[in-house]
Parts: sequence; structure tokens; C-alpha cells
Amino acid sequence: MSGPLLHDRLVEFRVWVGHFSSEARFQQYLSETYTDDRSVPINEFAADQGIVFYDHDWVERHFDRTQGAKGLLTAVLVPAMVPHAAAAASSVGLENANALILELTSEGRITEPRSATGPDYKLHFLGTYTANG
Repeated sequence: MSGPLLHDRLVEFRVWVGHFSSEARFQQYLSETYTDDRSVPINEFAADQGIVFYDHDWVERHFDRTQGAKGLLTAVLVPAMVPHAAAAASSVGLENANALILELTSEGRITEPRSATGPDYKLHFLGTYTANG
């Protein structure tokens, strides 16, 4: 996926921000493992979303411990989306987020997105945002 808008059409994104103990832990959280057992989620993110598979080609991920939620959101969203998403992150105490996951909904498989917490991470589903490309 290259950028937030696709060829003059309405585009929706699901957005999560979070705080992970390290970049290595964030990468581990998203690292995919495939087995012969198709009931086993491909990674922790899929498991936290209640699914076994999603197409990573339609998911962007970013880690930066210096920018906070607004900086992460600015890097991937169109400007009109940033204030709403940044306010949502702030409302749940994640203005200092260091991780962002974004899924293009028209191509996505995460139909019931949710927040998740583990011993060394907190990931919050901010919502679905729409942009007119």
C-alpha cells in the first residue's frame, strides 16, 4: 500500500496505536508464523483481533519512540484525519504511543477490531477513519 489514498475513491482505514516495551517486541507481536493447523493465528495481533489470518499487504505498521501518537498518525494519515485520531489516542492515555497499525478496510479481514493489552504492550483501536481520495 503506498500512502493513504487510492485513486479518487472513498477509503476507510482502521487505526490502532499502542505502546510496546521495545521495537523488537513490536516486531515480534506482528511476526507471522504459518503452520499446517489453519486454526492457529498467524501472530499475536491476529489472535488479539479474534482472527487467524489477515493480509499483511493491506496493513501498515510503524514504530517510533520519539514522535508520540500525533507524529505516528501524521506520518500515515491524510491531514484531516489526524486531529480526530490524535484526540482519540489522548483520551485513552496514549499520546506517547510508540506503535501504529493501520489497515485498509476495503481489503481487510479484521471485521471486529478491538483493543488489546499484554504484559509488555497496550494496543488501542482508535476507530475507522474515512478519506475521500
